[in-house]
Amino acid sequence: MNVLANMLKQQAIGVINLSIPLILLFLIYPAALGTTVGLIMSALVMGVYVFYLNWKATKNQAAALQYSPTGARKEQFEQMIKECKLDPQGLILRYGYCHEGVAMAMFNTISVDPLVCAGVEDDPQALAVKNILLEHQVPLMSVPQKIRIQKVHEICSPAVQRFIFKHELGHVFYNYSNKKLILVGFIFALAVFGGMAAAFAVAAWGVWAVFFGMLVGGLIDLFLSYSSNLFFKYFAEKNADLFAARFSSLADREAAADFFEKHQIIVETYPEANVLAKVPGVILSGHPSGKARARYLRQFCLTKKV
Repeated sequence: MNVLANMLKQQAIGVINLSIPLILLFLIYPAALGTTVGLIMSALVMGVYVFYLNWKATKNQAAALQYSPTGARKEQFEQMIKECKLDPQGLILRYGYCHEGVAMAMFNTISVDPLVCAGVEDDPQALAVKNILLEHQVPLMSVPQKIRIQKVHEICSPAVQRFIFKHELGHVFYNYSNKKLILVGFIFALAVFGGMAAAFAVAAWGVWAVFFGMLVGGLIDLFLSYSSNLFFKYFAEKNADLFAARFSSLADREAAADFFEKHQIIVETYPEANVLAKVPGVILSGHPSGKARARYLRQFCLTKKV
């Protein structure tokens, strides 16, 4: 319940903070929001602003990662990049925390998590990051989260790591980060338009109309954001899986299919103790279930025997 409460709290804070410029604009120049064109333009400006905020935050997150693969590990990563017909010079490789994932792509930066990946401790850079995470990140985790990470670490074979790294290369290839941020900005623009329209519809309520508009806008934002996981992120994750499959051996694809099935079991066996644990992962995060991923990867294996 605490997780849900915190999520709603952050949503409310975000809506209030981003509503302040619109409220000030209306107080200073009411005519700017007095027409449909004015509402649309204001909503688009706010959408662009939210895109910029998220773009900057993601850039800063990637830039904060300072530890890069070295030696044999760097050579292995660069070889996989070449196998996927991408230029190693155009990508930035880092070690960092990936929120229980093996790796994560942020624009052209790919972060690999030494807490989850097995066998990377032979790289001093990976070991340094792992020690930092053990000291500062792990103590903040819940007990189920610690168990999940340990269990996933145990089944994260070199073949699985190769596949998931290529999956992240697929996100880079398809320019996933920018597409996601554009969608976030567009969704917020729709939420702003809906919220302002709702507020003007009940303008007779006085100041309460402002709060009603914030509520409607926040609900639209939540609904469209989670809907986008089903209609955008799900397919983005599947396309990245199929990208990795095209450039992986049959053995690596089968290893990945087995991993995703086992990963699903781990997630279901050690859930967080909150109401969101009952919500399907594809809605919360947009990731296909482990069973679904295993199914279409095995189907790929049947049609691409290479």
